[in-house]
Amino acid sequence: GVSCSHTASILESGPIAACQGQTIILTCNSDANYTYQWSRNGVYISGNNNDSLAVTTSGAYAVIITENNCPVSSQEVLVTFTQSIPTPVITASGSITSCVGGSVTLDAGSGYDNYLWSTGGTNQTETVTGSGDYTVTVMDASTGCMVTSSPYTVNASFMDPQQVCIVGMDSLSNYNRVVWEKPISDGIDYFNVYKEGNAADIYDLIGSVPYEDTAIFVDENSNTAVQAYRYKVSIVDSCGTESALGTFHKTIHLTINQGVGQTWNLIWNHYEGFGFPSYNIYRGTDANNMTLMATIASNLNSYTDLNPPGGIGIYYQVEVVNTDGCDPLKSTDYGVSRSNIATVEVVNQIELGEETLSIYPNPTRGNVTISASSALTNGYVMYDQQGRVVLSGTLKGKHTFISLEQLSRGSYTIKVEGNYKPMMLIKD
Repeated sequence: GVSCSHTASILESGPIAACQGQTIILTCNSDANYTYQWSRNGVYISGNNNDSLAVTTSGAYAVIITENNCPVSSQEVLVTFTQSIPTPVITASGSITSCVGGSVTLDAGSGYDNYLWSTGGTNQTETVTGSGDYTVTVMDASTGCMVTSSPYTVNASFMDPQQVCIVGMDSLSNYNRVVWEKPISDGIDYFNVYKEGNAADIYDLIGSVPYEDTAIFVDENSNTAVQAYRYKVSIVDSCGTESALGTFHKTIHLTINQGVGQTWNLIWNHYEGFGFPSYNIYRGTDANNMTLMATIASNLNSYTDLNPPGGIGIYYQVEVVNTDGCDPLKSTDYGVSRSNIATVEVVNQIELGEETLSIYPNPTRGNVTISASSALTNGYVMYDQQGRVVLSGTLKGKHTFISLEQLSRGSYTIKVEGNYKPMMLIKD
């Protein structure tokens, strides 16, 4: 019997029309004191209590906003999803013969209002004279719905597309290395190497390798520590005609973050290009001397190291093996792909503005001192590798002496109150 003092309103006005497969985001007025309950056609939607709702199904949507146990219902907004238009299937007529020429006419089929080919053409048909993976996007003018076809591959060369064998980090240069096995043929002049740019499925030419050279290309513009990359290779035949591109291979990019206590979480993207049963995980205290730590199934892409070694740094790397091998030299196997090397450096000194915090000796056989450039009274907590608290206390002035006599050998983490980063401590 008491009127609520707040209002409820969906910010998007209806009716809203969309194409099947799209997502419409509805939002409402919000406040830190509000709670929300969305509904569709008068039925509450479970599991959503936020000030926004992702909508993928047609219906009338409303939200109830409650403050101080007083609920207010918004107006309904009608969202209608139109059935997406059929995906076009490209057919082709004509032919191209290397050294001779010719053309292929691609047809997206009738019944669409607008056409846009990957080449820029806007008709139902498009004539091409070279190799490539061609697509067409069509649109229904009445609904605005668009859909893109699957690629249609045209190969203008008398040589089949060249397939990549494996890609991964080159241990000598730390750049990515692309490896393929070249066919035995007098009809090949050279190979072109392509890399996916900043748009998905758009590949840029990054280099060429003569046929007589080793079938390896090192991408000196790759940064393995930053991201994964996709690569493809093509053949340019003796008549100067380029083949279609082979299928892509994608490298592994490994990242690392600290888990509970002194554990480390490894996360990487899957290698793509061939099937394999397992990932090998390597670890060491030297980037040039790592040993196999674990082998896990290839459908997994994360791992937690619960017992990292002591030392001033820890290094990790992930590996896959092409069981069929890769032999670009016909004498040496390059069938291994390794990720970037992710490292954890032990920090003995932390700077925060003008404040410096350090711990020494580290590693230690018994006791340590935490020193600051000015007197501090911050609390500190020490954790073991399982995340259990083993010591705690308060910093006393510029220098705080801590006895570790009761602790066993191993790695520990010290966290100081404030914005200081955790410090790793090794007791020998």
